[in-house]
Amino acid sequence: MIGGALAAGSVHIAMLIVVRILQGAGLGALATLTPVYLAECSTAAKRGMLTGLHGFFLVSGYNISSWVGFGCYYSTNLTFGWRGPIAFTCIPALLLTIGKQHNLRRSLGLRRSSRSVEWLRFLPPTLEIQY
Repeated sequence: MIGGALAAGSVHIAMLIVVRILQGAGLGALATLTPVYLAECSTAAKRGMLTGLHGFFLVSGYNISSWVGFGCYYSTNLTFGWRGPIAFTCIPALLLTIGKQHNLRRSLGLRRSSRSVEWLRFLPPTLEIQY
């Protein structure tokens, strides 16, 4: 989200280039490290589905970004033609941030309530808890 905002609000070509290089490194790490992490943390029954979904969502995101770029190409505002698609990348990150906060509040609320054991079901299945 920060990279998209910095790139869309860049005031000089050098700023845009530096931010895009950092975004490219982050996307490269996402594309290569996330499937490894998913394969390590998931059970054998769900490993293929989770790593396959990662690839599916990467390709779906690329497809959506191509259509957004195509739509912004026809804008009469020349600045929006290149800033719009870059700023659009902030929307999924913002939705994930909001969802993360909702999940965190829900699990913390359960942990503090009288149903104190129910919050354990929100933990990852590979996490071993010692009593």
